[in-house]
Amino acid sequence: MDRKKAIAAILAIILLVAGVIAWSTWRKQVTRQQQEETRSAIARQHRNAKPKPAITSQQAAEYKQTAIQFEKTSREWGTDPQTAVSDTNAGQDTNTVLNRLRTPATMNPATLDTVSSIKRDKDTGPDAPSPYCDGTQPTVCAMTPTMLDYWRNQAWILGARMDGTPDTTINDDGTIDIKGRMKVVIWGDTQDAPAYQSDDGTWWNFTPVTGYVSYADTLTIGADGRVSRRVENLDTDFLIDPWYETWDSNPMGSTSRLTGRAQASIPLKGGVPSLGMNHDPNVGVVKNLNVMQGGQWARIFSEHSERMQQSEGDNSY
Repeated sequence: MDRKKAIAAILAIILLVAGVIAWSTWRKQVTRQQQEETRSAIARQHRNAKPKPAITSQQAAEYKQTAIQFEKTSREWGTDPQTAVSDTNAGQDTNTVLNRLRTPATMNPATLDTVSSIKRDKDTGPDAPSPYCDGTQPTVCAMTPTMLDYWRNQAWILGARMDGTPDTTINDDGTIDIKGRMKVVIWGDTQDAPAYQSDDGTWWNFTPVTGYVSYADTLTIGADGRVSRRVENLDTDFLIDPWYETWDSNPMGSTSRLTGRAQASIPLKGGVPSLGMNHDPNVGVVKNLNVMQGGQWARIFSEHSERMQQSEGDNSY
């Protein structure tokens, strides 16, 4: 009798365990099926749902305008290239033209701050300390304290202006891709500039270089409506990025890389002036054209008979 009871108990346990296993297997299958159905339903919702825009159409228009204004304000500076090579300069008094076209001695970030909250590093921008202010040349540092001062002693004319309206794209995350190009102007000084002398006057060849430099950025607009972050997609130097780049590259040494590079040939009235610039002997200066050419010079030649031609200019360095 005891043996029969023991066998019955064992069989009962076996049946119980088998039942538990069967129930567990069935439950896993049901759960897996429910999970798959849930995932399928979510996937259908995602496929059928329209993507939610990161910003409204009105915000997109405002963001584009802010992006364009940021690029214009952060990149335009110095002398206007179009003014520098204008035909209206031809035949005018030398001092009048050169003083009008001189790179300004100061730059004010106030306008930039209205469209940008990006922090500027103390070693970047026009007000960064000049190379003379490393503690070894206090006298020269006092005369040339900033990088703007330094480069005004290397080149009489530097500047950039936006060329046309840049292309803008609003990304899904609300950032803005913007790309365009800047027109730039560079003129060092009167080194080796040729002159034309007639019986009734003297003219010399003013030859500023112009060209184009491209830029491409991805901008983020902050809660205050200003640009809070910029990712540069093209490397540029301070000539078209004066506030956020270091002023440690010589723009006169790379004019051959300018897109659409051109060098004007403009006759200015008077002898070749000595500008009295305090050049760094280690900085190369863009060369002036030694040929007087173009329509403006043709007019001078036709109206004023040549007495002599000479090469003058500031060659003191």
